[in-house]
Amino acid sequence: MPWTAEAGDGRARVALTGIVDIFEAVPFHAALRDLAREPREVMIDATACSGLDSSALQLLFAFREALDAGGGRLVLDAGDGPAARLLGRFGLL
Repeated sequence: MPWTAEAGDGRARVALTGIVDIFEAVPFHAALRDLAREPREVMIDATACSGLDSSALQLLFAFREALDAGGGRLVLDAGDGPAARLLGRFGLL
C-alpha cells in the first residue's frame, strides 16, 4: 500500500508514498473512514507522494468534509514535491 496510518490521543498521521490511485481507493477509503469516526486532527504527509489520481483527490475532499462535520481538522503537508502542485491546484493545501 502506498500509505500508512497511525492514530492516538485525538490525532492521527497518514503518510502517502508513491502513487495513490484507483487500485488503492477501496482500502484507502476504509482507512480514512475509520479515522473520521472520531473528532481529531489528521495530518496527511504527502511529501513522498509522487502522484494522486482523481479517485484519491475525491477521497481527500470527502475526508476533509467528514472531519469538518465531526469536529475534526485535516492538515495536509506536501512539501514541494509533485503532489504539492496538484493538491494546491484543487485547494487542498
